[in-house]
Amino acid sequence: MKMKKTVVALLLVLSMVGSCVSALAAEAVTPILPAQAEDSGIAPHAEETVWCTRVHNGILQKRLWSITNGRWLTDWIDIGPAG
Repeated sequence: MKMKKTVVALLLVLSMVGSCVSALAAEAVTPILPAQAEDSGIAPHAEETVWCTRVHNGILQKRLWSITNGRWLTDWIDIGPAG
């Protein structure tokens, strides 16, 4: 009877150790950081843009600039008279 209790206790301890080891192994997975995602070739991101304004010949104008691609997305658009 004592041998049976010892075996059961040993199995219980081994199962607890196994649970801890598997939990630690699950935490050891390295997440993909944004810099690493860009290297993989698949990195969907929203395009970042900004509206730029100017006064040209007394008329307020705006134009959309792509920060992501570094290029103009629109021509100058008249908004109205400056002032």
